[in-house]
Amino acid sequence: MAEIQIIKASPERAYSIGVLTKIFFPYIKLSLDAIKQRLDSSTVEYYVALRGGATIGFIDLEFQEDCAKILGLCVVPEFQGTGVGTRLIETAVGRAKEKNYEKIFLLVEENNALAIRLYEKLGFSRQGALAEKLWGKKILLLAKKLR
Repeated sequence: MAEIQIIKASPERAYSIGVLTKIFFPYIKLSLDAIKQRLDSSTVEYYVALRGGATIGFIDLEFQEDCAKILGLCVVPEFQGTGVGTRLIETAVGRAKEKNYEKIFLLVEENNALAIRLYEKLGFSRQGALAEKLWGKKILLLAKKLR
């Protein structure tokens, strides 16, 4: 089995990120150009999981003035449960630490028990829920202290 690498995404990965975004986040309408702009942004970073050169997952995070946020995480079904998601999250958390953030936040659908279990296992805790539903779903806010 080929080794899985986690690397910072380059613009060449925009198409595969776009395909995964459409599959895992169909409610988010990001064009290929928008993804390329985000890849060039100084406030958004994407990291991809690669196996044999193919993108099998990604995580994107945003660095705001007062906090770091994980915007999205996905891993293709064949590799879910193999530690790829954990490695992507650890990469994002490591970047936020390098940039001296005190906390990192993320949003997750209340019914996504597998994701919530993974986040909690990695030190995230529930901070509450958004007052309004997003895309018709109740959304939880989780955070992890970094220092």
